[in-house]
Amino acid sequence: MIIFAETRPKRLQTIVSTVIIVLMFTVIGWMGVMVFLMFLMTKTNQFIIPQAFRFFVVLSWIPGFLLSLWFAKKLLDKQYWRLTDKDLESGIFYQKKYPLGSVEKVILGLPVDAIGKIFQKAKPNTVAGTTLDVLSAVDSRVNTARKIYQARADIDNSVLLCFKDGALLPLRLFLLPGGSTLLEQLRERLKDKLVRNYCYSDDEIRRMRHRDMNELIPPPKSFK
Repeated sequence: MIIFAETRPKRLQTIVSTVIIVLMFTVIGWMGVMVFLMFLMTKTNQFIIPQAFRFFVVLSWIPGFLLSLWFAKKLLDKQYWRLTDKDLESGIFYQKKYPLGSVEKVILGLPVDAIGKIFQKAKPNTVAGTTLDVLSAVDSRVNTARKIYQARADIDNSVLLCFKDGALLPLRLFLLPGGSTLLEQLRERLKDKLVRNYCYSDDEIRRMRHRDMNELIPPPKSFK
């Protein structure tokens, strides 16, 4: 197997983000169970015996902990990508494989949402552009958001893989270490399937609207 490119987040960043997610979900789960127990005691006018209460306190950590592990893995799976001679692979253990031979076309650039359209219209020497320049000078977060949306709109930073079975895979990897290189290599490997200046249909935009980036969108049921 030949590996052309891969994204691999920094180990320290991965560990810190995972610990934060686990702690956050575990505490929220514990608080939720405690609130439920208090509500139950209030409604029934009965108190839980100390032994049972301690059991529920210990047990209350488990749902949040398990949910945090699932959520952390889901986030991490979207950050690990690898391009080989046969497949595009993703996941911590590269368990998801997308055969390059099953790709029907590669569309350069993804649809821009409402906020992105505002930034696109903010050209230099226009009212919108001048307004954003002033806001960026006042609040650095506006400038940061502007740069991110400009990068997202760049066709070199995102692609849509359309598979022969009707599934879609929107990829926006430029923020990941090695992501830009992987996309460049992917475009090179599938250069005979590239589609430029593509006009997205309403149905395609609708399918991607409420979906996460870097996650497979299954084919519609009506697809043949």
